[in-house]
Amino acid sequence: MMALRTLSPVLALCAGCAPAMDNSRSTEHTDCLLNRYQLSELSHSVEQDGNFDTEDNLYGMRVEIPATTVANQISGYKAEVTVGSSKQPQFLYLTFSEPYKTIRFESVQAEPIEESGGLLRVPGDSQYHWDLAKQTEDGLVLWGSCSDNFQGSFDCMTHLPVNGVAVNYELNQTNLPVYREVEEFIRDQMAICGFEYE
Repeated sequence: MMALRTLSPVLALCAGCAPAMDNSRSTEHTDCLLNRYQLSELSHSVEQDGNFDTEDNLYGMRVEIPATTVANQISGYKAEVTVGSSKQPQFLYLTFSEPYKTIRFESVQAEPIEESGGLLRVPGDSQYHWDLAKQTEDGLVLWGSCSDNFQGSFDCMTHLPVNGVAVNYELNQTNLPVYREVEEFIRDQMAICGFEYE
């Protein structure tokens, strides 16, 4: 049974604690994909808050890295998967928020999943929506939540804390075997782009 069951992020932002780009780091000789594939600037509600430096704030930024670009960067990542009767590109869509509070599981009978030996399926009330957890030094903690897409596969939403920022994204079950490599890729991009937490 889980100690906590909520995935809701804490969205209230306090003044002076928003993540920002560290412009002191040069990215001249590196490839900052987060900037190259950024879709939008900040949301209207955050722009109106005078407590933030809106030019550098990551909250509200959306990034969509093309599937072929991700596959070129991550060995084993499938740029396209079959879902039902159609082929779907597996671009990496990233959003940014404050990290969620770590959700730990008490004594549960989590089971390994076929796609990745490092992730465990946590039994729940629904066969169509479930949690994935990973074993850490602090015990069994939530990695993400998955949903059946009713077309023969499932998709998982997760977030990755990096230097005080949560990077939120989705992976199809086909790409779960390389989830660690995806996490490393995201951490590397955060460093290359100079994103820091203030």
